[in-house]
Amino acid sequence: MKHPMWGKTRSKACKRKISRAKKKWHAENEHPFEGCRHTDEDREQISEAVRAWYAENEHPFEGQEHTEESKRKMSRSLKAHYAENDVWNKGVSPSEETRRRISASLRGRSFSEEHKTQLSKASSGENNPDAKLTEERVREIHRIWNTGGHSQSEIGRKFNVTQANVSSIVNGKTWSSVYEEFNASDAAE
Repeated sequence: MKHPMWGKTRSKACKRKISRAKKKWHAENEHPFEGCRHTDEDREQISEAVRAWYAENEHPFEGQEHTEESKRKMSRSLKAHYAENDVWNKGVSPSEETRRRISASLRGRSFSEEHKTQLSKASSGENNPDAKLTEERVREIHRIWNTGGHSQSEIGRKFNVTQANVSSIVNGKTWSSVYEEFNASDAAE
């Protein structure tokens, strides 16, 4: 059984009315569960009910994937968020107990070559959360380097990266897909 609103969208006006009504209700009334906490027994019952529902019903997003555009937007949004905000666990090393548990959970696990390739592709280029450059800017670095007349340090300053980053890019150690693209075009000429 699907939710009665599944597949239906509300207009912006309808959403605003609902939002205003909720705000008004909360301003006038104390929330019935304000300050309450579930007991362990309640949590277990809730978990069982949710598992039972999913066992009988298809999840509304089952089999759906994000578009490439959506993935890029989410990636940019997260990069901006992490650049502007301190992350609660940034710079914190896990405890020995946590390390032991992680190690135990990963022991004996092996990935197929196909899965390893998918993992590698998923975090390469702009999809890497640590990426400081876009694919277009990497192409521009290659164009400038291939025309000559500029040192790697000058290019690095222009793009706000180190000379070592520029060296890795133009030698194909990083952003290898763009490097291969430029080498293929050079070989064709």
